Amino acid sequence: MYHSFLRVLLIICITANASAQKDYKGIVYDGKTGKVLPYVNIGIFEQGIGTVSDEDGIFHLELDSSKYTANDSLIFSSLGYVPIKKAIPDLEFVFNEYPTIQMQPDVISLNEVVVTNKASYKIDDLVGYDKINPKKFGYWKDDIALGGELATEIKVKKGLRKLNKLSFEVREAPLDSILVRINIYDDDSKSKCPGVNLNKSGKPILYTIKKNARTVTVDLLPYTIFVNDDFIVGLELLQIYGDQNIYLVLYTSKNDYRNSYKKYASQGKWEIIPNATMAYYVNTTLYSEKKPKSHKAKPAKSSQNPENEIFGMVFYMGKPLGKVKVLNHNTNKETQTDSNGKYRINGITGDMLIFDHDNMQRRSVKVKDRPVLNVVMSPK
Repeated sequence: MYHSFLRVLLIICITANASAQKDYKGIVYDGKTGKVLPYVNIGIFEQGIGTVSDEDGIFHLELDSSKYTANDSLIFSSLGYVPIKKAIPDLEFVFNEYPTIQMQPDVISLNEVVVTNKASYKIDDLVGYDKINPKKFGYWKDDIALGGELATEIKVKKGLRKLNKLSFEVREAPLDSILVRINIYDDDSKSKCPGVNLNKSGKPILYTIKKNARTVTVDLLPYTIFVNDDFIVGLELLQIYGDQNIYLVLYTSKNDYRNSYKKYASQGKWEIIPNATMAYYVNTTLYSEKKPKSHKAKPAKSSQNPENEIFGMVFYMGKPLGKVKVLNHNTNKETQTDSNGKYRINGITGDMLIFDHDNMQRRSVKVKDRPVLNVVMSPK
């Protein structure tokens, strides 16, 4: 009798819990074309309850509707579409069907960016934080839901600039692959958090981080993103490939004077991480009316170095170090040190060279006026 009572009690508890926590699911479509919409942000605003639709527009969201009132809404948002709000009590929970959600394209009023002949000079300018801190990390783990995001404020000199290429440094990527979305935000001085998304192209910036990736570079040119002041770069988790739990670790930088931001789910609340920056850095083009001082100091091409070759040696504890990968971040050209620690690679003043060895800390060094660049490595 006692055991029967326990079984009955257990069944009642499970039934009660199942009735409270329901699976709200559906498929999101473009209301104009009828095509499915992948990677739509779905969630209760700033409640930490959220997800994103998958590549087929399908989504599942576990929630207890009894905890919310008619004033609480589930929000659907996607770049280039009018957001949808649905009151929680009005949500349709069905067992064996996927209700459809129709999102309507938004007529985006693009911010006009006109580069006139007043901007006489185009200056290549690397902004952000390329010097990694090997002792501090930012990461996605089991407590992060789809739509979780990790962002960093990028401090820049005021003036019109175009964003060309984003890079970030990966410490651990053990999963088969992870799909992320790169978001570029306005720096909202009032909320002190990421503001308006500055990508007005109507196309999401997607990138798949492969297993054991190290330095990741994303081309931003197809999205024509301009900024005039400080901005914020965010990496948003969209999809995990494989059966393992979420796990991705990124390097932070040595800069402790700016903030980072984190949210744990789609439509979640931003949390400020003070005095910490992720190792995100961006190649930009700054438009200027004034001739930059660096142009005066820039040496003319020498006939002795017609290909603008950079060369030097890599050392560890005073000894030459072989098999060090040397990557020119600006040109994506790569070479390796020989058994005597020597290397040669094409490059010019201002290029960023990245030195990488399995047993050493990665180093990023900017090329100066001299073609000779020697580097000392440190162990991990």
